[in-house]
Amino acid sequence: MNRLLSRFFEQKVQKIIGEIEQLTEEELKICKQAFNKAKTSPEAELKKLAKKVDWTDRNRREAQNITKEVQEKGVFKKRYDYHEDTDHEFSDSIVKDIITNPASIFETRNGEKIYYLKDGNIVIVDASRSGLGNVITAYGKSGVKGHSGAEALGGLATDPGETVTELMVIEGKIPMSKGRFHQPASKLYP
Repeated sequence: MNRLLSRFFEQKVQKIIGEIEQLTEEELKICKQAFNKAKTSPEAELKKLAKKVDWTDRNRREAQNITKEVQEKGVFKKRYDYHEDTDHEFSDSIVKDIITNPASIFETRNGEKIYYLKDGNIVIVDASRSGLGNVITAYGKSGVKGHSGAEALGGLATDPGETVTELMVIEGKIPMSKGRFHQPASKLYP
């Protein structure tokens, strides 16, 4: 088993070394954690760290693919419960612009969502295997609070939406209804 595990991590390390110039600060931190824990951690912990690096690599590619697909087709996929056009008054053109010309792209820590951020607005896209590429929600200063925003932030559903900042994304401080927050995220781009 140790030989198999060593081979597994040798392949991961070789892959990472080959792409070292493209790693983000967060990915470098993960790699350092893996190397530090490799001496003392159980196999399950090491596999968990390697999987986290794989999610980031996959989501980086998928974020590019989603952007490219929306640019080429001029439309984006909507998840079954998408309601931004009616609840937050976000037009499809605003959502398309954020996806095709984002200022920054992030992934949640569990790798299941991709966040596109631009000009105080956020678009949240499903990155899970079953819903990959479907827009879940979008809001920010270009729309209105909507019912969930009014519940999370106070005020009326028709009040202007509030600015979403990069710091809010990273620290997991984007409010949702019922006192919850969107998951913290790590930057994929730029």
